[in-house]
Formats: sequence, C-alpha cells, structure tokens
Amino acid sequence: MRSIKKALKHWLKLRGGPGFLLEFRSFLIGKAFCRRGLFIIVGEARQRYSLLMDDRNLIAVAEQAAGTSRVLRSPIAGCTVRGPGAVVFRGCRLEFDDPSLDLDPIANALAAARVEGMVKVERVGFYSPTGGPLPTIPRATLLRLKEVAVSDDLVVIFSPGTGERVERSLTELLAESE
Repeated sequence: MRSIKKALKHWLKLRGGPGFLLEFRSFLIGKAFCRRGLFIIVGEARQRYSLLMDDRNLIAVAEQAAGTSRVLRSPIAGCTVRGPGAVVFRGCRLEFDDPSLDLDPIANALAAARVEGMVKVERVGFYSPTGGPLPTIPRATLLRLKEVAVSDDLVVIFSPGTGERVERSLTELLAESE
C-alpha cells in the first residue's frame, strides 16, 4: 500500500501538471482523501499541517476554471471559492442565448460547493482577462456571498489578467453595487 505522500504525488501527476497548485509546509501525517478532483484533509491533520492555497494559487486555479467558460457576449471568467479546511471549488462564466439564464463564475462555484455540502466561504479568487478594469459581480451574487461568508471581512481577490491582484472586501463591493 502506498503512503499518502506517494498517493498525492501520483494524483498530481494524473491531474496533468498544475491542476491545483498546492504547497505544503510539511507533509501530511494523518488522513487525507481525494474526492471528485479535490484533495481534502480530515481529522487532526488539518490543524497540525496546513495545506496552503495562497492568493497566487487561488487566482491560478481561477484562471484554469476560466478556460472552461462558455461565453457569447463578454470575456471569459473563472472563480475559485475556498471553504473551511482548504477545500476549493471552481466555477466559470456560462452564457446562453437568453441572457436571463447566464451564470456568473462566483454563483457557479457556490453552487458546486453547495452540492458537496460546503456552507461557508473563507476566500474568493476571481479571474477575468479584462485588461485593466476589474470585473463586476452581480449584486445578487454579492448578497449570496454575504450569507455564506465565514466572517464579515470576506475578501474577494480580483485578477484582471495583467498580473496584478487586487483585494476588495465584500462590504466595499456591496456599497459600490447600490
């Protein structure tokens, strides 16, 4: 039977490179499992050894999620939603012939997270190659984020495709959308 470390290395190879860009301070000694493409740490190992998904990696995964966007009217966009326990869910922009059916990436990622049972969000990464201006988030999605935020100071990290990252608080975004 392979050790957890060997199993993780094998899993990352199967993902085809930087699928999820994960960094380890020290390797996990405890229980871990892979479920539907997500590496999840369970038990006391979560407290002892942290799986890091820093802002750079959060945006990198959101950029990969943007690649699966189906757009007709606007630029591609991807989102990464990180929940408690370093669980990460991805979402992309989906546009249809009827604009009332369109899904923004954050709503898409929240739906994927909800299906898996995640009810709280710690951090959000949003990527859309707009070239300069920050992408906009619909007010309904911002209100939904407020409901599921772990704390009142939830931060959304934007990347407009220029290499820079801009952090904006949820309260700031809500005030601007009014």
